[in-house]
This record gives sequence, C-alpha cells and structure tokens, in this order.
Amino acid sequence: MIGVLALFAWMQRPFVVHGPSMSPTLQEGDWLFVDRDAKIQFGDWVVFREPDIGGAVVKRVCALPGETVQLIDGKLYVDGRVKEMAPSNVREQIAMFEATGESAIQEFRDFRLFSIDGFLKDGLFVESLHPAMGLGLEVGFSLPENESSVTLEVRAGEDIFQLRFDNNQSLLTLVRVAPGESVLLNESPWPTALRNGRAFLSLQGQMIHAYWNDDLLFEALPFTPSPQRVLADAPIEFGRSGQPRIHHTAGAMIDSVRVGRSISRISRGAFGCASPLSLRAGEYYLLGDQPSKSRDSRQYGAVHLDQMVGVVRGRLFADNRNEWGWQ
Repeated sequence: MIGVLALFAWMQRPFVVHGPSMSPTLQEGDWLFVDRDAKIQFGDWVVFREPDIGGAVVKRVCALPGETVQLIDGKLYVDGRVKEMAPSNVREQIAMFEATGESAIQEFRDFRLFSIDGFLKDGLFVESLHPAMGLGLEVGFSLPENESSVTLEVRAGEDIFQLRFDNNQSLLTLVRVAPGESVLLNESPWPTALRNGRAFLSLQGQMIHAYWNDDLLFEALPFTPSPQRVLADAPIEFGRSGQPRIHHTAGAMIDSVRVGRSISRISRGAFGCASPLSLRAGEYYLLGDQPSKSRDSRQYGAVHLDQMVGVVRGRLFADNRNEWGWQ
C-alpha cells in the first residue's frame, strides 16, 4: 500500500510525495496536478500533511467544517443524511468488471460476482467479503436498425431499475420493478442522432443516476428501497442473483461493458465515527478510496486547513494510457 505519487503543484514547483496509495482509484506513479488556492469541497481529492506523521498523502474530502459525520453499515452520513458523490460513469466508481470488443457481452454474462464488494487490480478481480452497494452499469452500444433496443438493468435488493433505449419508438424510459408492481419513473424522447455511445445507470446513494456519454439524461431521482426478504438458508448463488443485466434486441451492437460500485465506508479506528463527530472551524474529515485498508481520518482524526497542500485538479495515468483524467 505504500507508494510514491509524483505531484505537480498547479502552476508551481513540482515535488514528490510518499504515502499510502488510493488504489484502486489512484495508482502508484500517477501524476497529479494540484491547485494550492482552490476552495475545498465535498468529494475533492486533496494533498495534505498527516497530523501525526507529517508525510504528504492524498485522500478524499468526506465532510466539511461545521458538519457532523458518522459511518454506519458502510455508508457515510453527513448531518444525518447519506452522502455520496454522484457518478457520471464507472471511472468515478470502484471498478468491478470491464470488457471491450465483440466478446464484451459474453464476458459480462459469464461473470457472476457482482454482489461481492471487490475491485479490479492489474486486470484481475480481487474479491472481498462485504456486499456491494451503489452498483453502476456502463454499456457502450450502437442501434443500427429501426427495431433495435438496449436496456440496462441494475438491482438494489428487491427492486429492479431498467433504463431502456428504444430505436423503434425513439423513446428513453426508466422503469422501477418492485415486488408486486411496475412503475414508469421517466419517459422522454430519444433523439435519432443519438444512436452510438455510452449509457450509464447507477443507484449510488439511493439516487438513480442516468447519463449518456457523460451527459445527464435527466435529474437524479431519489428512491426508497423495498423491504428486504431474509433467507438465512439460501445458497450463496442467491446472493449473486441481483447482478446487473443487459437486454438487447434486433441487431443492437454492444462493444463495451463496465460495472462499478460505490465506496463502502467502514467504521474503524479511534475516530471511526460509529458515533457522530462534529467538525470545528477549519477541520475536514478525509477518507481513502479503499477504506478496508486505508489509513485516514478514522485513525488520526480531522485534518485542519493549515495542513492542506491543495486540491487535485488533474491526473496523468501511470499505466501508459494516452488520456488525461481531470477532476
């Protein structure tokens, strides 16, 4: 977990930071560009000096001065309400599965571990023991025929949410299928020009997020999960039956599938916030993106503004991908 992150100060002198990585969302060797003067906001990556050791590390801002923070059952509560980043694609979640090319849909169907709180590392799936939360499904596809359609399906317990792109009716629909009922949540025109791209559906933070090529399809919709059925003697396969699914018809071409999950915020450490923690002026609560292993505010408490180096504004990936990742 100890790595070296090479960091540039935004428009200032470069320097090197030693500290725990934010794997898997940040990787060892990534170049980060830091704005020393930016206003710190919820969800920002920040570079700061650890209060007890003094080394410079990178963590995510999860609560701001004056707020009350608590971690319950893997969820982050700020001022008594669940709070999460609103993702617009799987790259903003913990990657659980990805496949591209003609075999993407078959590889997706063969994969059966989506209910496990794992992640991808070096191209391999690392399994964990906690139920996955806030699943996100991203599908790259084209609809070349008049009768073509693609439906993204993501489940939350007993509820099924289906986002359908219908070429024949030129409609975009969102349906919630709960025990004993089916409810149309959204219906809107699907422009003819939009027939090739990436669709994303996520239930992170008990909010329904839907995007097309990283652009919002409609405003996020809140939902309350249906009561859970408890089957103590059910085989493990039952727990995996809630995986995301893709339905497609009449020549729809799928060229990429990615699945992600929200970050499970585990309460542990002297400042693990099993009980509410109120932040004073200038204090920030910071967490790593792999909370089962990260050393962060749960161990050393809130971090004061005086210890901040700056907000991460850009990222150059370390794995030789020819792309920039801007925050």
